[in-house]
Amino acid sequence: MSLALLTEQWAKFHPVGERWLKLTAWWPVPLLSIVLLLIAASQLTVLLGQFSSAFSLGTRSSFVVLPFALALPESWSVVVTIVVLQPLVELTGMMVYLWWVPQRLLKDRSAPPTQLPMK
Repeated sequence: MSLALLTEQWAKFHPVGERWLKLTAWWPVPLLSIVLLLIAASQLTVLLGQFSSAFSLGTRSSFVVLPFALALPESWSVVVTIVVLQPLVELTGMMVYLWWVPQRLLKDRSAPPTQLPMK
């Protein structure tokens, strides 16, 4: 967020910065799509395991509304900030959740999570 603020300030006072912002303005949506695809692909074995039901109930993706938030007028910029910060809070919570569920909730189960065989 600090880097974004510094870039915005740079763009206000330098023509090169303004051109850079205009050039990179369309990047968030395709890059976010690539990141979500990579995350989903990396978690395929987890989704098929016994933990999938526990973890799928604990998260949702506000990235779905990010393109809509980015399309709002500049006067609604606080909405974009909220839509970007909310997943960061959510991901932090998921990190705690990923630690807590196996340690506390599922510690009595002796069977390891089901995984696909690696080829």
